Amino acid sequence: MIGGALTVLDSRTCNDGVALIGMISLINYDIGRIKLNAAYLPKCGRYNGVDASGVYISVPLEQRAR
Repeated sequence: MIGGALTVLDSRTCNDGVALIGMISLINYDIGRIKLNAAYLPKCGRYNGVDASGVYISVPLEQRAR
């Protein structure tokens, strides 16, 4: 699945310490109960001086009844 999300970013090193709202591109790959996720936050002019990316997994803590 490919999608997007909005995030609120508040960092002293980004945008001179002023909070901003940004778009994050997301990719999700379903491996049964485990989900492999990748996120990308692009460089955005004077607001965000660097590109950022991350990879993480999601594992449910309990089984939901269907």
